[in-house]
Amino acid sequence: MPSHRTIELRFLRKDENDRSGDTDDIVKIIKLGENSVRVVYHERCAAGHTIDTMIFNYGQLIGYLYRVFWLVGIDDDPFKSVQLFIPGLPSILISVANLQKNINHILEMLLNTCYSWPHVGREPAVTTNTTASSLSNIMESIE
Repeated sequence: MPSHRTIELRFLRKDENDRSGDTDDIVKIIKLGENSVRVVYHERCAAGHTIDTMIFNYGQLIGYLYRVFWLVGIDDDPFKSVQLFIPGLPSILISVANLQKNINHILEMLLNTCYSWPHVGREPAVTTNTTASSLSNIMESIE
């Protein structure tokens, strides 16, 4: 079992008829070690699937993602939004127009995640009859 969750970027096409996500392009970023990631780009469309795999250091990753986000922004057709799944943060869905306006913030957040990549953790079991003091004790043990 991997010790780190992956970063996932899901590029949603403008095809309103496809609600299954079968034509979404997906980029998975897998931490290999300090300053080393594997990037798997899975291009999915009606004509078929293509998978490209690359190994980057963090600086190369940010340069690559900048180019991907820039290309998505200037493309005339296929993508309407990008969904970001980043470990330790809520997932967000952002339109391509907003992606372009916030590209520097998003890249900074991704780089920060690379340097402080959270380990896979387990949430303590909490029953429905947990009292406030029990919950307080659980929160203190986590900190």
